[in-house]
Amino acid sequence: MLCWIAPLASLAPRGSRLRARLLRCRSQTVKRVCSLRLSTARAAIRCWIAPLASLAPRGSRRARLRARLLHCRSQTVKRVCIGAVLAALLMLAACTGTGADEQTRSAGQAGYPQVQGNLTRVSPDQRKELPAIAGPALGDSKIISTQDYRGKIVVINVWGSWCPPCRKEAPDLQAASVETKDIAQFVGITSKDYDPAPAEAFVRSFKITYPSIYDPNGKVLLAFSGDLPPSAIPSTLIIDRQGRLAVRVLSEVSKITLVDMINDVADGR
Repeated sequence: MLCWIAPLASLAPRGSRLRARLLRCRSQTVKRVCSLRLSTARAAIRCWIAPLASLAPRGSRRARLRARLLHCRSQTVKRVCIGAVLAALLMLAACTGTGADEQTRSAGQAGYPQVQGNLTRVSPDQRKELPAIAGPALGDSKIISTQDYRGKIVVINVWGSWCPPCRKEAPDLQAASVETKDIAQFVGITSKDYDPAPAEAFVRSFKITYPSIYDPNGKVLLAFSGDLPPSAIPSTLIIDRQGRLAVRVLSEVSKITLVDMINDVADGR
């Protein structure tokens, strides 16, 4: 950003007002740019063009100096703009990178520290019934329907074989399904796996024992269109014994957190 100091100082006589003005403008510009206020920084960059040009000697040196100033102003403004955008992105990442326990606290809910994403819990008196879903089983010709599991807690996990977070959480989901098998039934929904072979290989690789609905085009997920963004993969829904939405997680989830949430729903919380 300060590339113009050295070349301009080399053109200015030692001890001259021009040299002093350059140094003073550099100091002021650094202070304003570091404040990350883009409009102030750009104004600071432009402010020295006119006074420096007026102090430059007449003739060819003035023309060279003015040309150098204009070139450096253009380059500096570009760099300040890029720097401001990067700073804004970093600040946004810091805001969205907070833990899920902080997000749930802001929503007035009990936190689950190991959830790495957006968590929504619905109190029993505010829950709404979700429609039953049904679709062809992955790797089988039978039809899977959540209606068959009424009276149990149903855990629906949306996943895809192409999804790295899905691969990361798969062992935890399988372990949680085994630990809570007496009170909960897990059902997977494959999404955007247009060829069933990779999805079937995924199931074999992670030794997943609960069934999954094969839904390459997202038709089954349309039933949850008001509650589940289609792009949120992986995502997990916990449905209570009355078929009502109790918990929604729009990210990967750990075994311990999932088991805790299932037990809370089973206890009427």
